[in-house]
Amino acid sequence: MASAASNHTSGVEGQAECFVQQIMACFEQLSQFEDLKPNGIVNAAFERLVAICVRVPGEHVVSKVFSEPRIVATALQLRLLCSEGESQLEMMWAGKVGSCRTQEEAHKTLASFPYQSNYVDLVRMELSAIASVSPNHVPCRIAVIGSGPLPLTALCVHAYLSKTRPGAVACHNIDRCAEAIECSTRVCRRLGYSAEDISFENADADRNVIDLESFDVVYLAALVGDSGQHKLKILANVVARMRPGALVVMRSAHSLRKLLYTSVDITDDLVKIGLKVMLVMHPYDHVLNSVVVAVNATTGKRGLSRSTAGEESVYLKRVLHQFAGQQR
Repeated sequence: MASAASNHTSGVEGQAECFVQQIMACFEQLSQFEDLKPNGIVNAAFERLVAICVRVPGEHVVSKVFSEPRIVATALQLRLLCSEGESQLEMMWAGKVGSCRTQEEAHKTLASFPYQSNYVDLVRMELSAIASVSPNHVPCRIAVIGSGPLPLTALCVHAYLSKTRPGAVACHNIDRCAEAIECSTRVCRRLGYSAEDISFENADADRNVIDLESFDVVYLAALVGDSGQHKLKILANVVARMRPGALVVMRSAHSLRKLLYTSVDITDDLVKIGLKVMLVMHPYDHVLNSVVVAVNATTGKRGLSRSTAGEESVYLKRVLHQFAGQQR
């Protein structure tokens, strides 16, 4: 028995070390690039990293990888590199689509985006999750926070929901980057979508007062929030601006994919900011993001009931204070 346990431990450590070495090799290569604008070498480096992280080894192996000091020291930097690389890739493709001369050419160009199928399948999974949580109501007004320069989430959501509610679906994209909003607006107009179908707003959900009262569903994109605590702070601001009963769809990550995207921790912290988690989905295929669907369970003005407003206000102040301390 002792020998079997020893062999298991040795096997776990060996697998974990193999993953660590591959991940560190990718990190070191990505860190050496002057910039992460798409080209053959940069694309290949990210593809190697994704191919490693999309695998789902056993929990013991994953735990060992994330406890490895080399990974602990570089995980945040690696996610920031991934975020910058994804933004640069989307910016380039937004330029391609936005510069098309005809609507037909724009749709054809968008269809050739290398991660198009990932978005299509992810949104299909998310809408299935929404339908299971709220089976008697088809959402019509959707906000996407952190929509980026290539608004594929809004485009996919609008396409799917319009099959059920043609002419009634409106998606609103929100991003803190003015250039991203400019590019994404150009993309949607080139594709033939009106401002009534898909609209845009340049605002920072972390700082600005954004009116989210009228939306049935609010998406929080995977790249919103550099850390779990930062994501929680943004969520607190978002929930306070939503109407009670509306849904929040949070893109998260599991297993080694947490090296690519910040995960949403399912803890009492979500309850304290007014969210009741209804469903969590973890894909094991090419779709990279997990999905967390929660309902805004608060009541009253700006989502806070009289009985819990004081307690939640104290908690939110603590969250903001802790995050400010981490940023110093």
